[in-house]
Amino acid sequence: MSRIVVAKFGGSSLASGKEVQRALSIIREEPDRRYIVVSAPGRLSKDDVKVTDLLIKAHAASGRARAQALKEVGNRFTSIAAEVGVPFDTKSYLEKIEQRINSNLFRNQYDFLVSRGEYLMGRLLADALGYEFLDPMRFIRLTQDGTFSLKATQSAFARITFPERAVIPGFYGASSSGWIKTFPRNGSDISGAIVARLVNADIYENWTDTDGVCAADPRLVPFPKRIEVMTRQEMAELAYRGASVLHGAALAPLKDRGTVINIRNSRNPMHPGTQVVPETRELPRNRNPVVGIAGKKDFSVLTVTKQGMSEEVGFLGKLFTVFGTYNVNITSTPGGIEGQTAIFEDDQIQPIKDQLLAAITRVTKPDSLELERRSLAFICIVGETMKHRHGIAAKALKALSSKDVNVRVIDQGASEISIMIGVDNADYEKAIQQLSVTFKLTET
Repeated sequence: MSRIVVAKFGGSSLASGKEVQRALSIIREEPDRRYIVVSAPGRLSKDDVKVTDLLIKAHAASGRARAQALKEVGNRFTSIAAEVGVPFDTKSYLEKIEQRINSNLFRNQYDFLVSRGEYLMGRLLADALGYEFLDPMRFIRLTQDGTFSLKATQSAFARITFPERAVIPGFYGASSSGWIKTFPRNGSDISGAIVARLVNADIYENWTDTDGVCAADPRLVPFPKRIEVMTRQEMAELAYRGASVLHGAALAPLKDRGTVINIRNSRNPMHPGTQVVPETRELPRNRNPVVGIAGKKDFSVLTVTKQGMSEEVGFLGKLFTVFGTYNVNITSTPGGIEGQTAIFEDDQIQPIKDQLLAAITRVTKPDSLELERRSLAFICIVGETMKHRHGIAAKALKALSSKDVNVRVIDQGASEISIMIGVDNADYEKAIQQLSVTFKLTET
């Protein structure tokens, strides 16, 4: 029975002619792979520069510096095309791009330029495959702040004839006014999910350079297990808390759809990778209740102290309103009778720290206000079936205590899909490693 498969290839899977040849072989060996979504070419090595970063550099520069950055971009595509054996007029494409960015007739010049890596990769791959090239500006709609608009996208999609097979650049679409607009960085994952929803794909393959999702960060934990099957909610928790294989926002377009996401390795295409399924009933029986752990460092802690706080109606609302006004997302809010703590990623307040503190002081009139910068790390223990097992949190705390790790914060929601544990930055690596062993997330 014929299926519809959307295959998205990330920058590492398209970084060179050799990698592109691998991607072409993967596409050709399975006729069901009808819609191909591409990123811009990534790094050739650790010391190399991604094509998108070269384009960002070109936008910030002018004159010879801009021309040199664009020349480097052109050289990458010329080299890829030569290795793949596809006639590709890189010079003509770059001349048109330069004409556009050197004029003052168009808006969103930054978005236009930084998305040209995906555009050119889409053109090149479409030529190599003999597929139709489909520009996402024709149907993907974003708001001016880069948020995906499902309703506007569905409306635009209904007005075009979608081909049987197509190559589609990732990372960008169009705003409501018709100008080009990009997603956040690494947003091609989102583009792939949008296409998968629109064509009612059975499978959304996300091809990268790892054998699926690891149960813990392989940079910190030796030989972490690969997660064979997980739910979308588990993937969302891990992505939001620090796992970087799939963009967290790529799950939203597939809400209420039965599409299975399959994260796979283009350098090891025979490996089954990780399947991300919509429902818990699709999980294997007797699976480890903890599917994985993820974390981040450098959270800041703001403690607001005020006598009689617990009796002051609306105090928390006032505090949270200030954070909302300054677009600061709060990760956790432990509190007591006369003290309330807000924990957030420090990078959010770097440019507005003084204004934020002044506003909190003005609105809440605290007795004291204490800010600890970059002092805390958060670790998230994730598993949809943890709710059916007693003592997971106790087991985690006991394991950390055995390694003299002081737990400063612990938070678990009513859904019990995740347990958040806050530790000192200095204890982060040790805590991750100990929890990985405790919950049997390593191969050793």
